[in-house]
Amino acid sequence: MSNRLKAEAFLFLATFFWGTTFVITKLAVADVPPMLYLAMRFGLATVIFALALGRKIFPVKRETLVASFWVAFWYFLGFLAQTVGLKFTTASKSAFITGAYVLFVPLLQAMLKRQSPPLQIWTAAVLSFIGLYLLSIESESLFETNFNVGDWLTLLCAVSYGIYIILVDRLTTKKSLDDEPHLPIKLAFVQVLFCAVASLVSSVTFEAPTVSADTTFYLLLLYISIFPTIVSTTLQVSFQKDTTPARAAIIFMCEAVISAALAAVFLKESLGTVALIGAGVMLIGLVMSERS
Repeated sequence: MSNRLKAEAFLFLATFFWGTTFVITKLAVADVPPMLYLAMRFGLATVIFALALGRKIFPVKRETLVASFWVAFWYFLGFLAQTVGLKFTTASKSAFITGAYVLFVPLLQAMLKRQSPPLQIWTAAVLSFIGLYLLSIESESLFETNFNVGDWLTLLCAVSYGIYIILVDRLTTKKSLDDEPHLPIKLAFVQVLFCAVASLVSSVTFEAPTVSADTTFYLLLLYISIFPTIVSTTLQVSFQKDTTPARAAIIFMCEAVISAALAAVFLKESLGTVALIGAGVMLIGLVMSERS
């Protein structure tokens, strides 16, 4: 198996774990405030990460910490916007809207290079936003939309993830950090730690932290702290460099399909006919954006 195929297989595994988080988070924020939930998720992940891989994490060079800051910031902002948004929108809609980050990657790359995106990107953007519009329709009427505050927050999440993917690609291929041993593991740990601290500060500042949860919640918290958080983040920063950002983004698009399927099974969510068409149009636009 080539390095690229191996990397893409691991990225798909990471994507599968991420796809399971929408249903779990939707259930969790019904009992626990969103920021406190993130603090618990990433706090537990930080402890497990440090205990399991402490010898590979420490020490961390100052340059690595500084370089990791903005990666961790956009990672946190994406999670925060998505998690708060899930209090107001469905897990399946959240997954498809989050998938819009695939479109934002080439758009942002073009902006950073101070170039106008090619016509195919603009076409993909139009298709994607038509898809978003149709996805927001909760009846068979094309003029009755319900793009609520949760959906807007999830769109902010998509922008944040687009920036995050670009920064991960740049950081993991940065020549000045080549001599940092176990860089992917250290980068993943810094992201998880940053999210834990930022979530805790946000919860104490903006919420009244209370927990009303049962044993099932804590078992799901353990799962989501290990697999979608530690394992998936480590897989991404370890293997994304061995494929292109475009191919990685297409793999990550599977997250929406996985989430929608799980939401239908466990939450009994379903998309209307118009919304399903919108999801399909959006996926076509996202694939087109990555084949440009």
